[in-house]
Amino acid sequence: MDYHVHARKQTPFVLDLMKKLYQGDGSNLVVSPYSLVSALVILIPGAGGKTRFELLKTILDREATDSSKANELIQVFSYMLDSVCKANSDSLHVANMLYVQQNFELRPEYVSTLTNQFNAIGKQLDFAGSNAMALKTINDDVEKATKGLIKQLLSQIDKSTRIVLVNAIYFKGTWKNQFSKGQTNENGEFKKSNGSIVKAAMMFKKSKLPFFHDETKLKAKFVQLDYKSEGNISMVLVLPDEGNSLKQFINSEWFETDHLHSVMDKMNSSIDVILTIPRFKISCTHYLVDHLKPLGINEVFGDNADLKGITNCSEPMCVGDVIQKAVIEVNEEGTEAAAATRIRCVLCCASSNVYFDANRPFLYMLVANHGGSGCVGNFNRFKASARQVLFAGVVEDPNVSK
Repeated sequence: MDYHVHARKQTPFVLDLMKKLYQGDGSNLVVSPYSLVSALVILIPGAGGKTRFELLKTILDREATDSSKANELIQVFSYMLDSVCKANSDSLHVANMLYVQQNFELRPEYVSTLTNQFNAIGKQLDFAGSNAMALKTINDDVEKATKGLIKQLLSQIDKSTRIVLVNAIYFKGTWKNQFSKGQTNENGEFKKSNGSIVKAAMMFKKSKLPFFHDETKLKAKFVQLDYKSEGNISMVLVLPDEGNSLKQFINSEWFETDHLHSVMDKMNSSIDVILTIPRFKISCTHYLVDHLKPLGINEVFGDNADLKGITNCSEPMCVGDVIQKAVIEVNEEGTEAAAATRIRCVLCCASSNVYFDANRPFLYMLVANHGGSGCVGNFNRFKASARQVLFAGVVEDPNVSK
């Protein structure tokens, strides 16, 4: 089975999600496509009919014409989840959690799939009778899973809730070559999309880094920063050229799967890069139903949802909402990031040196790379085009945390 092909097929959803969430209004952004996809994949084993097909086609395989390969794709995603966690066991932690209303019966085969393929941990809660305790339990579990970065995923839970599915992801990595705090310009300048200049702490270093400049199509510079641990996660920074705004870049016809993978495959690890980027910390809360519908997921949110594979309940059930909280911090030492996605189910109703001076809005991605044996370290030691985006976002103003 070619896991590289399957990893690549998840990229269109990531790019479309970025286009939906990026407003171009000067706001920063952080989202975890990986956490969202993980939470949605957990629904597929219990979904049927059009509900199952929409989920499958939107998040796992745009080329799918039916749901015949659903089980295979779920197994592939489960394998890649296990693979990326094992390869980065010292820096990446992923948790899947299932919370069920007391006395609400789930199908044993659905529970078995979640337990065996996604290592999900289940708990019975009383959303109706002990709502405050249920809320505290979920928030405490998420806070623990994200090492305290996501302290309150939920502010309330409707008493009509029957099932809550949660995916939590936490990453902390130290740069392979750290920035020197002594070289950080605490009074540096950062030019926002509207042309105004703000003060920002600008980190600096000169190092040999994987780099590529797409001068003709995307009109942007790409640079990769590796982490010290022997895993397969790196940060890719994308800086649109002067005169090419971040909004123009994201809306470009070339901001698509094939070309983006092709560009990242071309990053050369032997180039001296003079790198300047701001310190930043960003947190966001996303209410995702209205963003997922235009991307192709509709049936699961309405009265026609088919989630009969989850429960034996005679009353129909649908997804009430999808919420994600995400946070990322980048400094001289490295990167710390976390996200939690909640799905609530209810009864329906070129020179010797190149410069990468990120003193204006840019895009960033935390990317896991899948490959064969010996595939650790930077991108260039992996087979081409085998990447999953764990976190992504934009920096419009490094001084603003939201």
